[in-house]
Amino acid sequence: PADVIAIDGKTSRRSYRKPGSKAAIHMVSAFAARQRLVLMAIEGAIVRSRWAIENSLHWVMDMVFRDDECRVRTQHAPANFTTIKHMAHNLLSLAPGKDSLRLRRKVAAWDDQFFAHIISQ
Repeated sequence: PADVIAIDGKTSRRSYRKPGSKAAIHMVSAFAARQRLVLMAIEGAIVRSRWAIENSLHWVMDMVFRDDECRVRTQHAPANFTTIKHMAHNLLSLAPGKDSLRLRRKVAAWDDQFFAHIISQ
């Protein structure tokens, strides 16, 4: 592999104690793939903030854009589709109103004026 730095998170499940006593230890590691070296491992708030990504991006991509059902698999198509879906997510998030992202996505498909408004932001 090329010079790849892999980032991975792990919960040490056996480090958990009784509720209110001590939570499980969460670690994030940076790993140099070609050299097979752990460059850094950190524990707390940074690792816990990973759930912000899970809740505000991964869940949206799965539920609103049906990412897990996407059958695009060849050449550059998966990366291209992911980029387009992330751009759509950003534009829909910036659209005014309190409608859900799923509803905003549907309205953008049905209403040319709304679609034009969100892509011209």
